[in-house]
Amino acid sequence: PPPGAAADVEHFLLVVPPVRFFFLTVEPNVKCTVETTDDSVVVAGRECVLEGSDGIIRSINRAFVFEVIAKMTWIDSADHRRIDCAVDLRVDVAPPGPFRAMPRRVLETTGNAVMRVATDQILNGFLQTLVRDYGAWAS
Repeated sequence: PPPGAAADVEHFLLVVPPVRFFFLTVEPNVKCTVETTDDSVVVAGRECVLEGSDGIIRSINRAFVFEVIAKMTWIDSADHRRIDCAVDLRVDVAPPGPFRAMPRRVLETTGNAVMRVATDQILNGFLQTLVRDYGAWAS
């Protein structure tokens, strides 16, 4: 492909470690694509299914829209090496059942905190794996 053009697109299921949200514990499963070019790697997820044993999880799965895009770029020169990652995460929720009685601001604040923790866990785990894999590849 020409420089900067998409070279490869792969699909995978990203399973996030369980996250506690009020009285529920959920395990987000995100269907992702990975697109690589000469100067970036873009991981995008537009479908998320929450796993859990509680029946309310099924109603939550029908009540939200999810999209995440993480774009990684890098500098790899003799005097400078760096990987940058920008993440855009969007979640829109229509609160189900008992959550409707809670003030929207409380739900948004808590939901944002949970999503921030989950995103940080995913990104840190990914970058640690990337560093380890790069080290093995480069040696």
